Amino acid sequence: LVFVDTAGRSQKNNMGLAEIRNILDGVSANLDVHLVMSATTKYRDAIDILTRFNQLMYNKLIITKLDETNTIGPLLSVLKPDKKISYITTGQSVPDDIELADKEKLLSMLTLEELHAG
Repeated sequence: LVFVDTAGRSQKNNMGLAEIRNILDGVSANLDVHLVMSATTKYRDAIDILTRFNQLMYNKLIITKLDETNTIGPLLSVLKPDKKISYITTGQSVPDDIELADKEKLLSMLTLEELHAG
């Protein structure tokens, strides 16, 4: 299990990404790579992050800071169907605020978002 925290590495640091890729390539086991990204990430930045970090062959996403945003729609709209959300975080207390991703919870957040916008 590998977590790649986007807060710790800039998607624009090509050498840094290549360094991580080399480390991952050196592991012979099947890897379960989770990309960690903040729910507060702007739409265009999210697209850039997901595209550039794709070279690390992540297969799951952990969405953090859901408690710090009112809008998750833009972030969810850029996700690819083959990249499943594995976990979410909803507060500052680790590990208490880490949860398995739940479709119903995310859908209810989107519904609330729409209600507040209308």
